[in-house]
Amino acid sequence: MIPKIALFTLGDRCFSLAVERIAHILPMVQVFPFPALRQGLTGLFVDQDGAVPLFDLAPILGSERASLARMSRYLVIYGAELGNIGLPADKVLQMVGRDQGKLLETAEIPGKMNLTTIFVVNGVGYPLLDVDALLTTLPD
Repeated sequence: MIPKIALFTLGDRCFSLAVERIAHILPMVQVFPFPALRQGLTGLFVDQDGAVPLFDLAPILGSERASLARMSRYLVIYGAELGNIGLPADKVLQMVGRDQGKLLETAEIPGKMNLTTIFVVNGVGYPLLDVDALLTTLPD
């Protein structure tokens, strides 16, 4: 079976994720503030009787708009090594086979932590998020 990559937008930015780590995608739910969370996590929401943190991708993707996490249309439940994490998305563009595009390694982009792999499909580049690596860079 060919691995698949899901393509998303958040605000005016695009990103991609490995499909095999996506548990499910939901319409945005209510997110509750929780002051004890690390910077970069914008609150908690309930998914299948458990509390899951919501990761604010806007600063990582370099979006001009302030926190897009709570204003997004969709919630991607992603299976990170430390447990499920919510990722915001405005649009789910498509899911494509990895063989339909190219993975390009780039020099680290200043100001964009761990965005060193770009999945290019139909001439458009989508940063391939390494969510586990991004979580380890969150400030205390």
